[in-house]
Amino acid sequence: MRPLALSRRASIFYPMGYLGVEALTQARNVWLLYCYAPPAGADRVALLRLSTISIILFAGKLLEAFDDTLIGWWSDRSGGRLGRRIPFVLAGTPLMALFGFLLFVPPAHSGGVVTALYLFLILELFYLSATFASAPYDALLPEIASTDAERVDLSARRVYFGVVGAAVGMVGSGLLVARFGFGVMAAVMALLAFASRYLGLFGVWRPARRSAASSQVGLRASIQLMLQNRELLRFMASFVLFQAALTMLIGLLPYYVGGILR
Repeated sequence: MRPLALSRRASIFYPMGYLGVEALTQARNVWLLYCYAPPAGADRVALLRLSTISIILFAGKLLEAFDDTLIGWWSDRSGGRLGRRIPFVLAGTPLMALFGFLLFVPPAHSGGVVTALYLFLILELFYLSATFASAPYDALLPEIASTDAERVDLSARRVYFGVVGAAVGMVGSGLLVARFGFGVMAAVMALLAFASRYLGLFGVWRPARRSAASSQVGLRASIQLMLQNRELLRFMASFVLFQAALTMLIGLLPYYVGGILR
């Protein structure tokens, strides 16, 4: 069967699904450290030490590496009348928004141990639900765009909307925190992520339902194939290092700006 051309609606709505998720991601990157461990002289009480938060973030990302693999493999093998991607995005998106909000509303007057456990649990649930909402959504791109030209165009549009979302998350979140506090900021970003991802899914609903047939490759075989792809391994190494450095830099911005303003 000859693949259908990418519709104009899909080419517009699909990349819109990245705007809100990127806003929520960057808002979290900017403010999570500051929310739990503000510097001396800030108008907030420190809930945890920076070293404790660093351990929690590292452990969370380490565990996320495993659930990313499992959810990606599960999505590849799934099937049904909604296709193999839609059910994951439908289920994961509202949970991602919920846990993204809960990250910024820690329990009050609960002590360091309870706060640390709360942060670890909510962070893990956020990572897990974000993988459900994002990994299968990412995998839709080569399935709904059948030609190289369509894929390049769709990837470019995705970057454009991602940049807008990053600006909203990094700049808009600061305005909301200054005016209303962390809870309102997190609620706004979570609602934006929820709305944009569902809007993007709506735009590709029909082509996503007829996505590629389920994969029959086992989990071990899938991992072996990945490890044999030298180009992919080189890309992954550079990508991980770049993302780690960028996230650390973004997380330090509120401290740096606060120090200058003081």
